Amino acid sequence: MNSPRRTPALSVCIALVLLCGGNAGCGRSEPSGSAAQSGAPEASQAGAGLSPLPQSGNDDAQVAQIQKADALAGAGDWAGAAEGLRKAGAEDSGDEELVFNLAFYESRAGQTEAALKHYRSALKINPKHVEANNNLGNLLLRMNDLTNAAARFSEAIRLNPKHPSAHNNLGIVLARQNRAAEAIPEFEAAVRLRPDYLEAWVNLGNAATTHGRFQQAVTAYEMALRIRPGMPQAVEALKRARVRIAPTGG
Repeated sequence: MNSPRRTPALSVCIALVLLCGGNAGCGRSEPSGSAAQSGAPEASQAGAGLSPLPQSGNDDAQVAQIQKADALAGAGDWAGAAEGLRKAGAEDSGDEELVFNLAFYESRAGQTEAALKHYRSALKINPKHVEANNNLGNLLLRMNDLTNAAARFSEAIRLNPKHPSAHNNLGIVLARQNRAAEAIPEFEAAVRLRPDYLEAWVNLGNAATTHGRFQQAVTAYEMALRIRPGMPQAVEALKRARVRIAPTGG
């Protein structure tokens, strides 16, 4: 997300993940829709790194309300945090970060329609907001709106080609559209940018398996197991990929 501005508040580190949980990049992250092949739901992360929310230019009551919202978010009370930012006037503030954080809180509180609305509002204020594009894409992915999700992830990548989560998430969309050959380069980009990106390694292995690249799949699953030894999904997938290499030569 954008670098910290003004005075401190909350902004959780972005990590659109796939099979389990994880964080990459910066900003607040939405859990992504699913793993590339398994369809398993993303496990959400209650809180990650914190960074500033705008508070200057607000009156004392508004600042107090924003700080209260931050405290509620830190305690995992996402609904309370969202209500706090609404009381602080975030919806009509014209400030991309307040609107963005409101959307994030609403999404975590299960207020999906409100979150969609406010991520879009943040993008109207600043179309170049990378994390708003990425997070909106994740919500759309969870709603199985693959075409529009891909557009948001592609825009995030255009704005920041070195965003591993956006590459990973675009790969998920492509894999779910049965376009494994196109998904593979996205997962490769994700792990190149972030070598410890567990979920992207597993997704790369899954996509490579689907596309018949069994040696690449073996390598990807082995990398995943270096990061998380004994991970059941990677262990089983690695066994299957090795069996496929034996008779075919990979």
